[in-house]
Amino acid sequence: MERKVKKLSANKLAEYIDAKAVRRASLVKQQIENTGHPTHYYALAQSAARKVLASSSPEGSLKTELKKMGKHPGWGLYPAKLIENNLTALQGFWNASDGGLFGSNNTIFRKPRHNPDRLSINDVQVSNRFDLEALKDSPKGLSYGAVKFYFNKKHPLTDLSGNVLAALLYNAAVDAYGESNVDRKSVLVVDTFDQKVYRPKPSTKKLLAEVYAAAKEFGLHWDSLIAH
Repeated sequence: MERKVKKLSANKLAEYIDAKAVRRASLVKQQIENTGHPTHYYALAQSAARKVLASSSPEGSLKTELKKMGKHPGWGLYPAKLIENNLTALQGFWNASDGGLFGSNNTIFRKPRHNPDRLSINDVQVSNRFDLEALKDSPKGLSYGAVKFYFNKKHPLTDLSGNVLAALLYNAAVDAYGESNVDRKSVLVVDTFDQKVYRPKPSTKKLLAEVYAAAKEFGLHWDSLIAH
């Protein structure tokens, strides 16, 4: 049962940081046993959202992807439910944008050419990858951003966890492109089910301090569960 590496995603860490005690214990146990939602559960919605955002015609692309997904057979024990949840997530991604993600014709979204290494916090490894990179051209030159999709029907982001995840995403973008090259307005966390968009706050350093404290507690909680 014991795993040598204590690890979790930035999404799960953001969920952990604002969860009640019982939920925190459940999250740690899921990570130890690898029994949470498999990462590929929302693979269809994730792939489709990437295509829509990167498309030169987002609305047309959305219609195409929704139609295509509706005909997908799905997989697992409840394939129809899986497809339904993926459709809801994709539509929620679109609703969350409310035109805001697609309103700038001088921003290009594409598959990341660079992705940061895992954050190592004590002995906890935090995956801090993002879904798309954003390139924005302006008279001041080219700047970069990053987009991360959050898929969790039962546990939407709160103001705290959403801002924490945006801070982590900003940190990932800085690692990839350098702080002077990152445009904060182009760093976006999209909660697909709650249909909200989070951008990094000026208090990024304070939020990252919360991340380090939570990751340290996560590691201690992991050791406690393993010991018992």
